Amino acid sequence: MTRCPRCTRISFPGAYFDATTGAKLLRDTRVLVVAVRGGGYGPGTPREHQDFQVPYLRTYFGDLGVAEENLHVVTAELTRADDVPAPNGLRPIAAESLTRAEAVVDALAAA
Repeated sequence: MTRCPRCTRISFPGAYFDATTGAKLLRDTRVLVVAVRGGGYGPGTPREHQDFQVPYLRTYFGDLGVAEENLHVVTAELTRADDVPAPNGLRPIAAESLTRAEAVVDALAAA
């Protein structure tokens, strides 16, 4: 069986893995991902079950060696609720989501 050269994972030696031991170098790295989403995919939103972004990012950074306790994903949902007619009824959820996201980022910055 032959492998497609375009299908192999591209990495820079020494960037994410120790070339000698294979140890993941990002295990102690703290990562903060801040995502703003206009359509709303978080808890309590119409598309909650369609969120592919957060699970993908958790898997991606986990594969690079970032420990789960060092990975923080903060989302602000329905950021377009004020100016797009369709989600106007979800403004309270949007405001609560933004307030919560700002509080989490503030707490992480202070830690």
